[in-house]
Amino acid sequence: GEYARALGLLLLRQDRADEACEWLKRWRAAAESPDASGLSAIGACLQQQGRAAEAVDAFAAAAKAGPSGAALSNLGASLLEAHRPREAAEVLARALALSPSLAAALTSRGYALAEVGDLRGARESLQRAVEVDPSHATG
Repeated sequence: GEYARALGLLLLRQDRADEACEWLKRWRAAAESPDASGLSAIGACLQQQGRAAEAVDAFAAAAKAGPSGAALSNLGASLLEAHRPREAAEVLARALALSPSLAAALTSRGYALAEVGDLRGARESLQRAVEVDPSHATG
């Protein structure tokens, strides 16, 4: 149970997504009610493996298990990666309603809005991300 989760998280931090996903899947299978952070870790593994659609499902489960700005930000970013920018922008707006200064959500929302043609909204969101966290100006 918890050993599998801890090992999966450690492997994920070491950029060993394939191994991390296997351990996190074992944890999820054994867990009676998986928590949001573990489900988010599974989403991150799947994202690192380029499995965007499955990552969306994992991040959606995480957001349902523990709705937070961070969980919704992860879901929005995965929707964007899965080429679903309109849905991403909507989810990221919900993330920002909970956590208005979440730079990652602001950045992802900026990209999503640009993809759907809302260039003014994209610029505003990206500018706000840089105001909140100047490191978002470079990456």
